[in-house]
Amino acid sequence: MYKCRRTKRVVQLLAMADQCNRVAKQACTSDQGTWYRKKDRALDQAIREAPEEFVVDSMQVNGQLVLGITHRPSGRRIHMVPNRLTLQAQVVLHRMARSVGLEYNFLRFASEPVLPEGLANLHQLSEALSHDS
Repeated sequence: MYKCRRTKRVVQLLAMADQCNRVAKQACTSDQGTWYRKKDRALDQAIREAPEEFVVDSMQVNGQLVLGITHRPSGRRIHMVPNRLTLQAQVVLHRMARSVGLEYNFLRFASEPVLPEGLANLHQLSEALSHDS
């Protein structure tokens, strides 16, 4: 169905993320975190492998930031929490969101990120991104 090998791989990763999300919703509370982390890892890898195949099309803030993204080749839509992903994937998502008029600041990271040289904190990173295009 998909000619590009990379697109096929991304579709597989998205299917894995979807399956992990379903299992997490049905799992007991103590196991949900494990499944959501697997979902996040699959989404992170998919976004980093083919960022041009995704578009951010919605944003919700209800206690935490949730982005709605669509994989253009497959039409698969996913809701995800960007601050659970690697810094590289977060920067990609931030730029995609800004390109369609959705503005947000980085909130927090699961672990302390390694910031680009010359930036002392996340606020400076967010400001640098909002001036970079």
